[in-house]
Amino acid sequence: MTNTPHDFPSIYQMVEEGLIPYADYALVKLLLKDVDDVESGLFILKMMEALREGNLSYHSVTPPNLPENVVTETEPGAPIPSTPICRIGNHFYFQKYWKLEETFFSCFKEFFNQDPLIGVQPPNLDNLPLLPEQKLAIQQGCASALTMITGGPGTGKTYTAGWLIRILIESLSKEQRANFKIALTAPTGKAATNLQGSLEKAFQGLDLPDITAKTLHSLLHISSWSMKREKEPLPYDLILVDECSMVDAKLMATLFSAIHPGSRLILLGDPYQLPPVDAGGFFREMADLVGSEHSVVLTSSQRVENSDLLLFAKAVAEGSVADALKAIEVSSHLQLSTFDHSPGDVQKKAVQFALENFPSPLYLGEESLDTYLSLVQKYRILSPLRQGTLGVETMNKMIYEQFLEIHSSEALMIPIIISSNDYKQKLFNGEVGVLVQTSSVEDNFAYINGRKIPAILLPRYEWAWALSIHKSQGSEFDHLLLLLPEGSQKFSRELLYTGITRAKKSIDLWVSPGVFEQVVEKQSQRSSEISKRSLKSVESA
Repeated sequence: MTNTPHDFPSIYQMVEEGLIPYADYALVKLLLKDVDDVESGLFILKMMEALREGNLSYHSVTPPNLPENVVTETEPGAPIPSTPICRIGNHFYFQKYWKLEETFFSCFKEFFNQDPLIGVQPPNLDNLPLLPEQKLAIQQGCASALTMITGGPGTGKTYTAGWLIRILIESLSKEQRANFKIALTAPTGKAATNLQGSLEKAFQGLDLPDITAKTLHSLLHISSWSMKREKEPLPYDLILVDECSMVDAKLMATLFSAIHPGSRLILLGDPYQLPPVDAGGFFREMADLVGSEHSVVLTSSQRVENSDLLLFAKAVAEGSVADALKAIEVSSHLQLSTFDHSPGDVQKKAVQFALENFPSPLYLGEESLDTYLSLVQKYRILSPLRQGTLGVETMNKMIYEQFLEIHSSEALMIPIIISSNDYKQKLFNGEVGVLVQTSSVEDNFAYINGRKIPAILLPRYEWAWALSIHKSQGSEFDHLLLLLPEGSQKFSRELLYTGITRAKKSIDLWVSPGVFEQVVEKQSQRSSEISKRSLKSVESA
């Protein structure tokens, strides 16, 4: 059969109507080049849609009869089929993603069953400033190669890990300590910087060389355009990974395939937060698989100043609309407002909120930079949407125009967030700062992490009075205005949970009718076979 632009005309029409990308249509043509089977073509489109939604596989109990040269039925542990699609029960994977899941689980099993090369005697933690759950995590970490410390914001995950590393180091002989290599890493530059800052206090007084936290891509020597790395294992005795909920399947598999036998691995994260942007995300499943002997959940928050915010977050994480609404009802720090009027009116109110709560942007000299940055970090507007009337790009533009109208002829300070890594400038995605905009473009500069940087040298950045909830990950603010306009219902409660856990003191929640309930009830469930692999199968490897 000769392919023409009119093969699978009903699917090609979907391209012309903008319903699917041309790449999906091209894939259908490639995989079904010898057959004219529209039903199988639509099934492949559903697999692609599932992949874009973050799923490694597509689940179907009534699949079409795909051609034998396209799909092979297989099972975990069997050789990887050569066909482009692999079927495992009612889960359908593109071959590369089934191979990825198999690679991860094989490496995970192997590491899980190893003992650390350097043993440590159980420490006496009686006199340390730690909660019982934190002490338990440290005891487990001293005994095991793998330790997972999970919990919500402010529960002391990094603090606990810092004590664990300190105790491990202090238990070593002088000779062992001299050769002990530690890696600190996180999926983003901002998270890596935050991790290093948090752990510096824990390492005070220890005879250690300087340890610089790196992104996972940097640690594994892989670039954004290539996931290939050298086969040589990482030369570290201990690796600490923060913000593991943000690590996608490909990066997690690469990490586990690179760990040196006998090393220790400490994984930190909040499994209820947003899953990774790219496909997969094994962190939550891993915590279930390893069980309580290797995973500790920290529950006592030291950061959030109002317990009712914690109750609200817990209700959202558990998907309980009733408990979430009750938490709002009894709290003086939570306000829920449903708007029936037009998005334009809501936008005006949100801009007014910004004018009343954000500090004056008037630049009064370098001495005003730190003060402004401190004050502007107290408030934030969050939205799940980037585009549209209540999307963050439009909101930032409207706020800027209002401030510019008030201070039309003066130098202004604008909060910004870096949106791409620049290793030469040591600026990383997610870092925040201030852009000083003057009457002369050549004189514009940014102030980030105590450094002045000419604006022309900045990597990509965005204004940051309003942030997308995705961009807010890893940040915290005293007060939030959180918008859930029409269109937000396509997102899950993990997104809402991530947004509300950015607040330390109060939240104003403005929602379209019915959207709040839909978001809380919807859970992000990324389809894979990992969750079905029992702890017994790990131990028997």
